[in-house]
Parts: sequence; C-alpha cells; structure tokens
Amino acid sequence: MEFGRENVLHLANLSRLELTEEEIVRYQEEIPSILEYVGKLSEVDTTDVAPMTGGVSYPTVLREDVPTPSTEEQRRTLIDAFPEHVGDLLKVKAVFAARTEKKTYEGE
Repeated sequence: MEFGRENVLHLANLSRLELTEEEIVRYQEEIPSILEYVGKLSEVDTTDVAPMTGGVSYPTVLREDVPTPSTEEQRRTLIDAFPEHVGDLLKVKAVFAARTEKKTYEGE
C-alpha cells in the first residue's frame, strides 16, 4: 500500500501538526504498515467479547457538577499563576484556525 505525500500532509493538517521534510518522508514509509496492522486487527473474531468504553473496567463514579464559590485570594492566585493575562482575563492560544485573528484587550 502506498501512502503519498499529500495523504501525510492531509493527516498532519487534521492533527494540527507541523512536519519537517524528514518526518513527511518517514511517515510515508511508516503509515502503510500501521494501516496494515489495523487491517489485521479487524480480522479478529470478537463475537464473544463484550464492548468496552475505556481501557479499564472500573466503574465510572459520577457526581453532580455543582459550582462552588471561590475566595478572592483563590481567584487572584489562579490569575497570577496563569502565563498570560490582562487584568482578570486569561489569554489562551486559539484552537480553531478561523479564530486566530489577533484581538487586542484593554491594557495591552
């Protein structure tokens, strides 16, 4: 099975990865063997195997999500520990490409 350069670049884009030229070449060689292995796994008879929702069989302990108030000291400690903030606003990196335009905040 051949896995072309464009396929590697497409996967990298979907995964938000920046690859070097060496990594692109390496993944063109490695990904086909991974896909072949996954194909072999699909041949395994799992008729009597119960479905799993996670890697361990411990019961999930759920609790009600109840907001609790924090003290001004706790708030200030969290804000001061954050790498970038303007006043009480915490600055984080954009997650979606369409939302990466630079916004300015009062105090910048």
